[in-house]
Amino acid sequence: MSYTGKILTINLTDRSYTKDSIDEDVYKKFLGGSGISVKLLYELLNPKTNPFSEENVIIFGTGPANGTLIPIASKFSVVSKSPLTNTVMKSFCGGRFGNFLKYAGFDFLIIKGKSAEPVYLLIEDENITVRNAEDIVYEGAIKTQEIIKERHGNDFEVVSVGPAGINKVRYACLISEQRAAGTGGLGAVFGSKNLKAIAVKGSSLIKIKNEKRFFDFIENFQKNIYKHPASKVLKTYGTAAGLMNLQYLGALPTKNWIQESFDGAENISGENIIANFTLKNIACFNCPIPCGHYNILKNEKFKGIKSVGPEYEGQFSLGSIVGIDDPEILLYADYLTDELGLGQVHAGTTIAWAMEAFEKGIITEKDTDGLKLNFGNKFGFIELLKKIAYREGIGDILAEGSEVASRYFKGGDEFLMTVKGMEIHGHSPRVVKTQAIGYAVSNRGPTHCEVRPGMEETGIIDSNIEGKGRIAKELSDWTAVCNSIIYCLSAEKLVGLKITDQVVDMINAITDFDIDIKDVIKIGERINTVERMFNYREGFTAKDDKLPKRITSESIKSGISKGKITTEDDLETMKQECYLARGWDRNGVPTLKTLERLDLDFCIKDLNF
Repeated sequence: MSYTGKILTINLTDRSYTKDSIDEDVYKKFLGGSGISVKLLYELLNPKTNPFSEENVIIFGTGPANGTLIPIASKFSVVSKSPLTNTVMKSFCGGRFGNFLKYAGFDFLIIKGKSAEPVYLLIEDENITVRNAEDIVYEGAIKTQEIIKERHGNDFEVVSVGPAGINKVRYACLISEQRAAGTGGLGAVFGSKNLKAIAVKGSSLIKIKNEKRFFDFIENFQKNIYKHPASKVLKTYGTAAGLMNLQYLGALPTKNWIQESFDGAENISGENIIANFTLKNIACFNCPIPCGHYNILKNEKFKGIKSVGPEYEGQFSLGSIVGIDDPEILLYADYLTDELGLGQVHAGTTIAWAMEAFEKGIITEKDTDGLKLNFGNKFGFIELLKKIAYREGIGDILAEGSEVASRYFKGGDEFLMTVKGMEIHGHSPRVVKTQAIGYAVSNRGPTHCEVRPGMEETGIIDSNIEGKGRIAKELSDWTAVCNSIIYCLSAEKLVGLKITDQVVDMINAITDFDIDIKDVIKIGERINTVERMFNYREGFTAKDDKLPKRITSESIKSGISKGKITTEDDLETMKQECYLARGWDRNGVPTLKTLERLDLDFCIKDLNF
């Protein structure tokens, strides 16, 4: 059935572990990946648990497509309670780690407790060992992977944290193969548990229940991949193609969202980086679309440094948002954030807030130990990334995220760009209304990976507010399903930007289920509603589904999108339409009728929490 049906749970406190089974009914209701992981988190975690306490858990999940021949399905999910937002948090990473976990015999890995000293885990099929990590605890995330492979063999796949994770920077990330699970600070949860890395390898093969059905789907699907025009763009540029597209739309976040076009955009574009720095394109496991870029830096200061990326989100957060147009600085920052284990979007956007505060005199050189934080100060930017990772000087404050940092500097809250404590990602909520509603209602914070921007940014739908609440619901149902299969969101155009018959066919071919499109939509609704109920237990309601003041009160001042704005009235209209479509009340809380319709009996007790 393409599932192993097993969960491995490791308790770091006493170094014990258990192996448990999952009922088939759970797979049919939640598929796998982040869907089942979110259900597990809801059931395992008590409300108001401190994300840095040993009671918090971190869950690695695979989906039914992982480890099979389904192309473009090599990501794994990581789910926990976020130390940045205190919400449910899910993050995703490419590479081979998820497939190797499945080959070791497990669909899910749950980490509990806290080690008394720094450790890393070795999982080799059924054998689990805990190794001391004191000698590598402050090594970079990439270097850590190299050391572990030197010690135990290149046939292990490793996920690790850098100094930022060990120092519990609230937006520290996890790194595997220079790819990141970058959202929400889950690397800091590793640090709180004294966990440096996990290495895994396995020898089991994934068994497909109905091979004819599976291979018939694969044959047709691969033909469609090679014919689809989106494949050519992704092969050439990856998501880095997005930067110039958003520049042309007047929707490229620049200088802490003061502007939405950047004079230096061409310098840091995917086109320029590929032409001048890319040695070769690289792909994830079993993916025919090599959308990653292996870059070699040329500057004497960085000679020999290799960057894998950046994705679009790295281009904006390490480039336009901080006013930096030097492509080599961008590539070095891409490498450095991976090695330090810093979530790029959070790090860059937090520094962008600090740069605006510096230029307005709210932060001074006295606060920065003489470091000038003007927009465009590329070496100041690099130095500040290091200070944050090691919590040195002002870096210790900025390591808490911009929302917490703004409380230290009076007046800094006036230009915060956060929702639920998280800095907004790189798609304009002024120009793209699906992102406005998506950022506001996303359960894990303002990421473009819940309500996707593609339909609006490519002109498939208009940019008016009418109907956007309903569309946001449909788009986030799709991403919930996609992240449970797990299928790469970068290639969404190949199967459709919403739940389609091809998505249903993929699920049935992999699992040999016989579900229809209504069943799949219901799975997406179910996952989103469990996430919402998790946040409701934590005290989140409609009041937290908001946008930054700059977005709702300051229109774009120049460029092609001059005058664009999403007002609070616009947002409220879209929110209520979205809540209604989901079966949630006007305060954004799922109703009893909705919980019963979605078979979420385990959530009902918390409705009056």
